[in-house]
Amino acid sequence: MKILIPENCVLWTNKGMCFPKDLTYGTEIFTIDPENKLVTTPVTDDLEEPEPMKVHTILTKNNICTMIPNYKIQINKKLIDVAKIKKEESIGFVDITYVTEYKEFQNEHTSEYLDKSPFSVTGASYLGSCGIKDSREAAYFQMPDEESMQKFAKDLQEKLVSELGGSVSATKGVTSQSKWGDKDASYLVLYRSDKFYKYRKSIKLTEDKILNSIYLNGINIYFGFLRSLFTTGFTYHLNSFMRGISDNKYPILNLPWRSKVRKLLQNSCHLWDVFQLSTYETKTQMNVDEVKIEKKENIFSKSNVLEIKEHLMECYEIEIPLGNKIIADNIILKPFELTEDEINELGTFEEQVDFDLEKIRKKITMAITSDTNNLKMINTLKIKKDFGLHVLGIIKNKGKVMESSTRYGKTVSTTAILSDETGEIKIKIWGEISDEIENGDALELIRAYTKNGILINSKDGYEKIYKMEDN
Repeated sequence: MKILIPENCVLWTNKGMCFPKDLTYGTEIFTIDPENKLVTTPVTDDLEEPEPMKVHTILTKNNICTMIPNYKIQINKKLIDVAKIKKEESIGFVDITYVTEYKEFQNEHTSEYLDKSPFSVTGASYLGSCGIKDSREAAYFQMPDEESMQKFAKDLQEKLVSELGGSVSATKGVTSQSKWGDKDASYLVLYRSDKFYKYRKSIKLTEDKILNSIYLNGINIYFGFLRSLFTTGFTYHLNSFMRGISDNKYPILNLPWRSKVRKLLQNSCHLWDVFQLSTYETKTQMNVDEVKIEKKENIFSKSNVLEIKEHLMECYEIEIPLGNKIIADNIILKPFELTEDEINELGTFEEQVDFDLEKIRKKITMAITSDTNNLKMINTLKIKKDFGLHVLGIIKNKGKVMESSTRYGKTVSTTAILSDETGEIKIKIWGEISDEIENGDALELIRAYTKNGILINSKDGYEKIYKMEDN
């Protein structure tokens, strides 16, 4: 039976976890047979080029799952139409029994995976915790003090040089200088290895690129990478910032909900016993492109649906035995052989766009005379701190307008989410425009800035509202 699987779906295979594009002849996918047993199904044909199809993406607090709307989800042994799932409804993830069986299978084959992998669990761990200096063709690890630097350099020499070759050096320098003349010391360990540098350079999580050798050689190698990524490595690999106050600060990762990397990281946490990536559940706080790193809870239970998105996505056609169910994004799906008419209907779906942002963007771009005033897409914003920004997006989830006093006098403000085709960002809007703007309006900001993951309009900037009737 041939079925359609979206390109960013995470599947369980005999080699670890994978996306459909990673499937090659002989790869075995884990499916559930008519007797509800976890079995492996080999891929017997090379996959053809994917085609864009209508899909539903369901977002819960700790998970994202994307599927063809013609299929059914299995919840507590009942089959529910994907297209009938509603917001606020509870959906369940794959049974913990299957998770245990899958992890046992992976552990039994650990030695086999290690023999085939280009690096060890230790090597994967170091890949998850370093940045790269292209000018020196080296990986670097930043340490808090000189003693830690020397110790880390020694450990790196013992554990990694013997595996991948290369050389290690420790260096103390100055990373930055404040306007008051204070200097911050930098303690760096540099690792030069052609192999390691090539592997690390292939990992560009902010560009939705990850080396498949990390997740396709058994979950133990992959979990070694995740452990270091979520502990300290996210500062090198991902757009991140700290939120909270005083001693209650925590990291927030900016991960677009459509991206493969977001899917892989968030879904992997369900199989891992350490961390989970959580979205805010409240409407006023929720930004679907932001996730918080938390200690893992028991998340293999029902979760409320926070949002459902209908959109187009490239889908691959794969074959599984008739009557079997498939595990995709930790959801048990009951697929069906689709008729030609159903496939045509999925392929001709057009995404609903509230605003023709591209049309507005072209008009704005034509009016720009300065080379420095470039209109930016939301996914390109530096979310920690960035200034002089020119941004266009659609307002949603607008909060209550509040009165407040500032050093410039009394004013009003509100919070909302600003979104475009590439992502979303939280926004704080100051001034009278916070009363005028409504959900669904497009907002243009000039000389805005970002601070701790929030976009803010500047007192010295400019704002313009585009209403739907003017679209």
